[in-house]
Amino acid sequence: MRYRLLKDTGDLKIKVYGRTYTEIFNNAVYAMSMSIIKVHNPKIEVEKNIELHTNNYESLLINLLNDVLFYFETQDTLFFNSKLNVDDFYGVTGKLLGMHIPEKVNYEYIIKAATYHDLEIMPDKNHAIIVFDI
Repeated sequence: MRYRLLKDTGDLKIKVYGRTYTEIFNNAVYAMSMSIIKVHNPKIEVEKNIELHTNNYESLLINLLNDVLFYFETQDTLFFNSKLNVDDFYGVTGKLLGMHIPEKVNYEYIIKAATYHDLEIMPDKNHAIIVFDI
């Protein structure tokens, strides 16, 4: 299991699993996208190179997820998969892999933003907790 939804009032809270920052970040992209639209076997139509640097892992994860939301909102592209590498200097590089979203689609959640509220990233405990504004 890569993630699970947690109970929360008014927001979407997701527990993402991973033993490293790299696993957590890749699974977070997948979890957020699957929470927007459930797609079984998404076809990879779009690849986007990404490189981000911040001064901590929390900002790095939030910036990454909000960038994925930006592409969804502005280019009708949702990235379900990723090949990301997170380094020891608060950087992430790699590829986002996704598909164009058809006009008529049923949304699970309409996510406005990834937030710092209750954010936890703990690879030593094999998970992260992320809260999204919906």
